[in-house]
Amino acid sequence: MAELLKQINVEVADDVGKLAEVTDLLSQAGVNITAMCAWSDGDTGNLMMVADDEAKACSAVKGEVDRCDTSDVVAVKITNKPGTLKALAQKLADANIFINFCYCTAIDASDAWLILDTNDNPKAAELL
Repeated sequence: MAELLKQINVEVADDVGKLAEVTDLLSQAGVNITAMCAWSDGDTGNLMMVADDEAKACSAVKGEVDRCDTSDVVAVKITNKPGTLKALAQKLADANIFINFCYCTAIDASDAWLILDTNDNPKAAELL
C-alpha cells in the first residue's frame, strides 16, 4: 500500500563533511531519517530525505544550509526481490504516469521502501 509523504529537500555548499554536519544537526534534534538520496552537482550538495518530522528537520538545519523545503512524494513498501520495481514501474507506465525520480531503502532482507515523485502523485499512490 502506498502513501503520500513529505520529502525534505536540502541544498548545502558541496564541502567535505557537510553530510556529517547536516546529519549531526538532525540527530541532535531527534529527527530520524528513514530514507535518503544525496549527490553533488558542481558546488552544491543535494539531499532528498524522508524523516519522521520534516518541520523539525528544516528547523534543525536552518542557518547551516542554503535551502531546506519539502515536497510531496509517494512511499510504497515493496518486496525486496528481483522484478518488483519493474512491475511497479510498468503499472505506472500503463497509467501514463511519468516518474520524475525514485530511490529505495531496504527495511530488512525481505522488504524495502520505494520513494518516488511522479507527474501525478495522488494517482500513483492510489494505483500502488
